[in-house]
Amino acid sequence: MKSPNERESAILKYWQDNNIFQKSLDKNKDKETFRYYDGPPYATGLPHFGNALPTAIKDMYPRYKTMRGYDVPRSWGWDCHGLPIESLAEKTLGFQGKKDIEEFGVKKFNETARDSVFKFREDWKKIIPRLGRWVDMDNDYRTLDATFMESNLWAFKKLHDKGLVYEGYKVMPWCPHCETVLSNYEVTEGYKEISDLSAYVYFKIIDGEYKDAYMIAWTTTPWTLPGNVALAINKDFIYILVDTGSKKIIVSKSSLEKIITFKKEGEEFSVIKEIKGDELLGIKYQRIFNYNILSESDNINTQINDVETGWKIYHGNFVTDTDGTGVVHIAPAFGDDDMKLMQSEYLPIIKHVNSKGEFVKEVTDFSGSVKPKDDHSKADIEIIKYLAHNGHLFAKEKYIHTYPHCWRCKTPLLNYATSSWFIMTTAVKDRMIEINNQINWYPDEIGHKRLQSWLENNRDWAVSRSRYWGTPLPIWKSKNEESENKYICLGSVKDIKSKTVRNKYTAMRHGEATHLIESVMSSGLEFSSRHHLTDKGRNDVAASAEKMIIENNIPDIIYTSPIVRTHESAEIVKQIIKQKTGKDIELKIDPRLIEQQYGDLDGQSDEIYNTFTANKSEKFIKSFPNGESLADVKKRVAEFLYEIDLQYKDKKILIITHEGCVYNFQHVANGDSCEDIVKGKKVCEKTKPAQYTSIDFAFIPHNDLYELDFHRPYIDEVTFVENGEVYKRLPEVLDVWYDAGSMPFSSVNYPFSFDESAQKEFEKNLTVDFVAESLDQTRGWFYYMLFMSVALFDKAPFKNVMVGGMVLAEDGKKMSKSLGNYPDLMTVVEEFGADSLRYFLLSSPVTRAEEYTFSQKMLNEINNKFFNKISNVISFLEMYGVKNLSIDVDIDFSNINVLDAWIEIKINRLVKDVTENLDLYQTDRAAKPILDFVDELSTWYLRRCRDRFKDSEAEIVTKNLLIVLITLAKVIAPFTPFMAEEIYIFVKNFTTVNDSAESVHLEDWPAIKDIKDISVLEKMTQTRSVVEQGLAMRNKIGIKVRQPLVSISVQKEIIENIYKDIVKDELNVKNVIEGSDVILNTNITDDLRIEGIVRDIIREIQSKRKDLNLVPSDKIQLIIKINENISSFVDMIKSSVNSDTVELAEGQEVEVTVHKA
Repeated sequence: MKSPNERESAILKYWQDNNIFQKSLDKNKDKETFRYYDGPPYATGLPHFGNALPTAIKDMYPRYKTMRGYDVPRSWGWDCHGLPIESLAEKTLGFQGKKDIEEFGVKKFNETARDSVFKFREDWKKIIPRLGRWVDMDNDYRTLDATFMESNLWAFKKLHDKGLVYEGYKVMPWCPHCETVLSNYEVTEGYKEISDLSAYVYFKIIDGEYKDAYMIAWTTTPWTLPGNVALAINKDFIYILVDTGSKKIIVSKSSLEKIITFKKEGEEFSVIKEIKGDELLGIKYQRIFNYNILSESDNINTQINDVETGWKIYHGNFVTDTDGTGVVHIAPAFGDDDMKLMQSEYLPIIKHVNSKGEFVKEVTDFSGSVKPKDDHSKADIEIIKYLAHNGHLFAKEKYIHTYPHCWRCKTPLLNYATSSWFIMTTAVKDRMIEINNQINWYPDEIGHKRLQSWLENNRDWAVSRSRYWGTPLPIWKSKNEESENKYICLGSVKDIKSKTVRNKYTAMRHGEATHLIESVMSSGLEFSSRHHLTDKGRNDVAASAEKMIIENNIPDIIYTSPIVRTHESAEIVKQIIKQKTGKDIELKIDPRLIEQQYGDLDGQSDEIYNTFTANKSEKFIKSFPNGESLADVKKRVAEFLYEIDLQYKDKKILIITHEGCVYNFQHVANGDSCEDIVKGKKVCEKTKPAQYTSIDFAFIPHNDLYELDFHRPYIDEVTFVENGEVYKRLPEVLDVWYDAGSMPFSSVNYPFSFDESAQKEFEKNLTVDFVAESLDQTRGWFYYMLFMSVALFDKAPFKNVMVGGMVLAEDGKKMSKSLGNYPDLMTVVEEFGADSLRYFLLSSPVTRAEEYTFSQKMLNEINNKFFNKISNVISFLEMYGVKNLSIDVDIDFSNINVLDAWIEIKINRLVKDVTENLDLYQTDRAAKPILDFVDELSTWYLRRCRDRFKDSEAEIVTKNLLIVLITLAKVIAPFTPFMAEEIYIFVKNFTTVNDSAESVHLEDWPAIKDIKDISVLEKMTQTRSVVEQGLAMRNKIGIKVRQPLVSISVQKEIIENIYKDIVKDELNVKNVIEGSDVILNTNITDDLRIEGIVRDIIREIQSKRKDLNLVPSDKIQLIIKINENISSFVDMIKSSVNSDTVELAEGQEVEVTVHKA
């Protein structure tokens, strides 16, 4: 038997050789569409077990829906931006942080990032098909593509125009290594349990009734104390003045019990009086740290330098009495509640920590990181030592808590005040909740409880990132801080051009020249000098010049190629305009406008040109020997355009040049990439001789190949002047989750690749039928898609969502690289097969967002109970089945044999169960009945039908079994596509199936039959129950099944002879009699004893046949030595083992000799 890897590899080759996937895509064109969104992965690592479940689900449903008659597009995409890529680039370059990147240069860093994006793409393109998934990975979308990014910008401007974008100054999660804000969702991805130090700190009161007493504030972040500007209490609480013997302290009454636990030996605490909270408001206290660092450049409209408001006691409704002392120290730069109190009470702000998470230089007592990655308590310990040494520490204690870390670099995060750009998700919160309630979630509680709670507690999205590699924040800021129009948002290339346009360009191809008549290539200055304009060429150029005059498109400057035919054309235009209008136009020659250089082929015939450029995919990038490619021409004309655009302002510039140059001017103006041009995605109209066309050129962000590129630093080069003010783009990029949320429309370049009617059609069909990802995407991809779709289109992005759980390692823990507690994915696939892994996952509770432990033992069991049993059925048919039959898969065999009727009901019920559960997205419930059916097919139906293959029923039972196998192949096709194909190919090769397809995956889904009489099902269940009880009785008393018995009594319900015959055969009893209960007669007569011996002999003979590699049709000769008289069983032995002769001989022990006849 072939290994799973060998079998599946052969099927994979069959699919590839016969283009089956593409044929499945073509199968239902123009039929109703079933659409799904596919969350793009990063290609920075190899696929792992986290990818296996979504991969299986996102292959299963498209296969199923295709078989149900739907057109199912299957596109693939790649995530390309964000910290995952930047982290790889930093690692490659050996960088430690942003300072290294800035010194190295953003351009070179982003080039390294780009090079990191597709490190494992080719591996993915091999592994995904090997996992059995069919998806178009050749026509993929990439979030780094200009088309994707332009749609991102369009969406941002739409949100901006709706008033949903604003700049704010807030305390947000901040990664000091990456030096950027993180979103609330990103924070949830990185919590770790750590041990920290907390401090109870003395704050000395310096005025009022309680002067010289001390407020005790509890803080879990001692490193924030240098930023303290106030204390907060709750005015509704009761506080107490306590004499500790050495000091008088004030704490909340409810915290006294906790405070007493810190009492030192010999101390006695006594309560002096109770104080109402509001009596403490406005009291001043002494600063502990006196660093003069009030200035805060990031603060927007909130910086108050009036220190009179600082270092007083204020009311804070966020102060609780559940922990701490009822007194909270306020450091507005490092706490959300603190910041809000600062804004309401006009407090000062002290930001004593920089963006790297380090104490600023003004903090003279401390230095370094406040939350080091390798020692997160280091700064807190130093602060606490300082407090103790200077008499400010009441007590300290360790506590264990979960603390957020950067999901990418694992650095502890800080709550940090900074300016950021926000998208006002809260403005559409209610609508998101309303639309979410219309979505079907599987399981329901994930969407309607987990996500619902997230939506109800929604906070605005801090969308800007102080990073480098990503979609740029499309906000340009005026250098004039007092500007009434301080910020401008641009959402497209068209928007950018509207701000950067300087001149108007027209490109014209020279008139007809003699080289066109001669049909030769003419590019070199010397050879081309003999090729002048024809009379027709001159007339055509003149006509074009007059047309320009009529259209009021008279140039201010004419640029031309140095080749004669273009110069002659330029002179004609110049002269006609002068004659007609009196305008004398300046004419300039630029060598960059010369014809494409044909090198060694210059002067050769056009036929040679056509032969050389016959391959359309190479035409643009293939260079002539010692000459140029069209890509080279594109680069030099781009350099020309960008250079002269800076030399002029508000000029009409006519460029008279050659066909390839005019063609490329259009590509340059569009920013088209060579890749898109080669693939035919970007096509420009070609011009005829003397024809001219407008070139929509203005400065756009572009890379060194003059391809549209919105990445930094190219987008940073876009500056413009409006109303006398200079605008420069803000340096931030967008959160990578913005890419994810925009995927539904950005992946298809909406709205730019759609005309008006297509836009309406797209918006109408925005809501797809299905999405599936793991549980962690609930507040990630699912949430961001929901927001973008609701905010932009007021629609749900999807109708049905399947949420997968986490596959744990075999030790029950989370799969971890550092622990090395799980095997390599492809090693598992090679050993057990992709089908086994798929079925393991799809039939498990992990499809219902539950955790499930991976088990290689279970994969092996699936192979044995599922695929090996099917292989055994196939092997049996190959050995005993009737070949080359013509069968009709719709044959009705319900009345032929009770076993056939039973298996028809069972396969029909399987089709029904699988169909209904797949339609309900109950994947595991759809998958589980398959294994039960395979077991019944193999261990009951086939075993009971074995003898039928040897008699007159051989043909009909073969047909019936083949029909069952074809139906089974169709049913399992979405789950286990390799085995389904193997079954289907076997049946096709073994017999003739009417109207068969080339692949099971090109077949239609089997119909559910309306079988009225299913009584056989109940009777067969009763029969099998009797058999199971009888076998259990035999086992209990130690009588093997080969030993015949007299009878078994059964309930009177089983009365039909056909079922009695099954019981007799299964239990090896002579009679089935009616009784009140199942009772096995275990009395063994001498005749029965001898028959039992004979049955053992038959079993031994069959084993010897197998050892001799005999096929069923091979005849044998037997010699049996035995001391019992078994002559009456000779005929039974002959028929059972296909023997011509049986020679009996005397012997003390049974001895059997087998020879091939």
